[in-house]
Amino acid sequence: MKTTIRDAAILYLLLLAAPKMLQAQYAYTINAGTVTLTHYSGPSGAVTIPGTLAGLPVTSIGNAAFMGNPTVTSVTIPGSITNIGIDAFYTCNGLTNVIMSNGVTTFGAGAFGGCTKLAGVTIPASVTNIGQSAFASCISLTNFTLPLGITSLAASVFSGCSALTSVTIPGSVTSVEASAFNNCSSLTNLTIPAGVTSIGDSAFSGCAKLASAIIPNSITRSSPEINLVL
Repeated sequence: MKTTIRDAAILYLLLLAAPKMLQAQYAYTINAGTVTLTHYSGPSGAVTIPGTLAGLPVTSIGNAAFMGNPTVTSVTIPGSITNIGIDAFYTCNGLTNVIMSNGVTTFGAGAFGGCTKLAGVTIPASVTNIGQSAFASCISLTNFTLPLGITSLAASVFSGCSALTSVTIPGSVTSVEASAFNNCSSLTNLTIPAGVTSIGDSAFSGCAKLASAIIPNSITRSSPEINLVL
């Protein structure tokens, strides 16, 4: 089938329009030559966040940028993004899967909290900080592997993840903060690495199925209920 001059012209115009159409899906701010996304208003379904907008790198998903969006089902985050803000995807109840490229270093507090259908998250090795309640009440999350480089399990980070059966905690972790695994009622066993020196209050409260936990001798401050599961 021949491509006419008219067809070629239409294709060219569509190619020119595509970046503008993508740009229109996001509200954003520019600071020091980088873009922070502040709100998404694009189509439902799978979303691939762009690495550039307005010719500048997208480096941050701002606070509450996707919060409460019921129609986004999956998100792919490019390597240009280093920061996922506070409550960025909070209560996105249609979200089932998140894929992140290596580059993300920080999740803000509540970043994916309350995403009740979130079953899969790919966490890159670049992540070093996950904020408190970042995955709280993600009731469909069944297992989780934390990257080497995380030094603390923040307060309430997995609180209320009632389907969570196992978590791989890397040797870089030195503290498990208050209520980190509170009401993880399906958690059955846990190995805490030798470098951990403190476990916060109610860290394992409500973990009714936690039949065994390997606790290192390095612990100097421990939540009282940890003795109940040994």
